[in-house]
Parts: sequence; structure tokens; C-alpha cells
Amino acid sequence: MLNKNCLICQKEFEVPNYYTHAKYCSQECYGIANTLKPKVAEYIVSKCLYCSKDFTSNKSQHQKYCCRECVLADRKNRKKVSQIIKTCLACKEEFESYASSNRTYCSVECAIERPTKYKTGYIYLTKFDKTFWFRSSYEEKALKLFNELDSIKELNSEVTYIPYRRSDETLHHYVVDYTAVLKNNIRCLIEIKPEDHINLDINIRKFESAKYYALTHNFNFYVLTERDLVDKNSVETTLFGENQIATTDSLKTEDIVQTTK
Repeated sequence: MLNKNCLICQKEFEVPNYYTHAKYCSQECYGIANTLKPKVAEYIVSKCLYCSKDFTSNKSQHQKYCCRECVLADRKNRKKVSQIIKTCLACKEEFESYASSNRTYCSVECAIERPTKYKTGYIYLTKFDKTFWFRSSYEEKALKLFNELDSIKELNSEVTYIPYRRSDETLHHYVVDYTAVLKNNIRCLIEIKPEDHINLDINIRKFESAKYYALTHNFNFYVLTERDLVDKNSVETTLFGENQIATTDSLKTEDIVQTTK
């Protein structure tokens, strides 16, 4: 500790060794010192960054513009300079965007309707009185079949988030396509996937985490492929039969638990 003398009351006070610049023993003395300081402002002449006119300002304020109008005008001008013309990938119309932005669509509507290799869109299901968003033709077909099934009482889209780990151990969230309640009050998670995607490593990890989630949260978990979407009878057979879950011997039970942490 350091011993110092207050510049106002001359009392001795202690401060830590690193606090060598301390001059006052208390906030009261610091306040008195401030009132004793001369309030003399230093004014300088500067050149406005926008209109180049000379103006006088307080040196401590570091003023760059002569007035508020110049501030707004320069800000607007800088925005124009930093913007470039881009072409929307969806509607092919031109739009302005900042050069540093990765924006490729002119509006939210175009972004939603962007061209993809999968069919996307909305479909209204009369049975559930809801509009659902589908991300592939398989999902569209599945929704149409769900609408015909008497065995499904409730249906929701992309409401269940399940944590899982990828091969690099990074944590991500898997959003299950559909969460449903069957006529026997069994809750189930339904994923729609092409058959040739079932054994991809990332999907295996997602499905194993979903299987663990289903076991611990009182759900059944199903993966429906194009084989199951032939007609409503094939879907019903799957839902009331064995769980169609992709599994792998490479992921043990402790690995499945680990993916959810």
C-alpha cells in the first residue's frame, strides 16, 4: 500500500501500489477540487468535413461538422457511395445494396421463393385448418397423405428442436419435420427423408439423437421415405408398426447421450 496526502484536506490516506495517480482521500474532496478548477474552455477553428467551411468549437468536443445538417448530408452521401447495384437471383430485378453485404435477393418474398433443387411452397390442410411450409416434393406428398389419415389428430411443423453433435464435435440443433398426436394419443416425431439420404453420417447422428430424445420424452420417432409415401395405407402401416429409425453400430448408447449435452 502507498501512503499519500490529500491535496484538499491534507489528510494522509492509503491506496494500492498500482494507484499512484490518486490525489484525493474521498469523493467529497474530489468534488471540492472540481469546483475550484477554472472553467475556461479552449476554442479552436476547424474545417467542416462536408461543406469545408471554417467553424469555431470547443477543443474538448472534437467537433467535425459545422452543423447538424452537414452531419446528416454527409451520412447520406456516404451511404450512396458504399452502395452498389445487384441483380436479384429470383426475379432478376436490380436493387441497391451495400458492397460489403452478402445480400442476393431484393426482398423477403424473393428470398422465400428462391430457386432450389427441391420443390418448396405452402399447402393448406383442411383437416387441421392450417397452412404448412414444405421443403421438398416428398414433404408435400406426406402432408397431403396426413390430411387424409383419420389416425392423426394433431399435426405441427418444425416445432421440436433436438441437440446433436456433428463429427467435428460441434453442437447443433436438429429440427424435426413434424410433431403429431395419433388417435390413440401416442405422440410421435416424423421425419421425411429420401431413402438414399438415410445412411449419411449427419443424418445418422440426427436420428440417433432424436431416438434418445423420443425415449426420454415419451415420443415415437419415425423416418418416412418414398417407400412409405406410396399411399395413406402405407403411411398408416408405418405409424402403427415398428419405428422406422436409422441406426448404426458405430454410435453406442453413451454416444447418443453425449450428443444431447
